[in-house]
Amino acid sequence: MSRPGARRRGRIIRPTTLLRWLLLTKRIPNVLKMLPADWDGGRNYRHVSIVASVYNQAEFDRDLPRLIALKSHGVRCVGLSIEPQLGPISIIGCPEARLLDWVINGGDFTFGSGAATTLDVYLQTSFDGGTNWCDVVHFAQFTTASARAAAAVVQGAFAPAAVTDGTLAAGTANAGLFGPWWRVKYTVVGAYTATTIRLDAFANVGIVPAGVNAFN
Repeated sequence: MSRPGARRRGRIIRPTTLLRWLLLTKRIPNVLKMLPADWDGGRNYRHVSIVASVYNQAEFDRDLPRLIALKSHGVRCVGLSIEPQLGPISIIGCPEARLLDWVINGGDFTFGSGAATTLDVYLQTSFDGGTNWCDVVHFAQFTTASARAAAAVVQGAFAPAAVTDGTLAAGTANAGLFGPWWRVKYTVVGAYTATTIRLDAFANVGIVPAGVNAFN
């Protein structure tokens, strides 16, 4: 990306204050030099968020402090896009993770062929380092040759509910159940061939600032 490119983006983004812009990058160290000239400590771009793409724990550990540091330069909202996640990622012992405003982690399922086949997919979280797992989302049971589903997971209070591991009713969610560890659990009935599963779970961690005219 070039500085002229930053100017062009600024001319489009700055006036559109009723939109929330999520700018995705793999190169966090380059962000500051790519900000528009009229950035003014973020005062002119309060509706802009910077999202970094990471794949594994090593990239998470490397880029998260860089991402959070952007807040001191006027970036009001920062987040992570963990897609595709190539290994376990933990935020335990990482104080910077508490300053994240947005986390995206991705869902798509396709099976090739097979008779009398079903698939149950659970998005789960853990509060004790992976010793015990809790169902957050049980996607509607997949039974067709290809299917897609989406769910939003928001951090916050929720009504008391039974903690389940692989038994949450299909097509339901425990909205608000949000721990530091995440995994996908699936149960297959029947024989599958040429099958792929990808889960993109979206987590919104307080992205919207409180107050009247918060973006202006």
